[in-house]
Amino acid sequence: RAAHALARNDGTQLCFSHLEIVLDIGKEFENDFRGSGEMANMLSYA
Repeated sequence: RAAHALARNDGTQLCFSHLEIVLDIGKEFENDFRGSGEMANMLSYA
């Protein structure tokens, strides 16, 4: 729904870039919600 709303707001058809934007925003929200410490811990194992 969010990707479709972005496309409609742009006045264009839904495309992959709209989906990428929504997924990136979702990831950012989850990181903000959980805190950055969890991500830092995950990266320390790499």
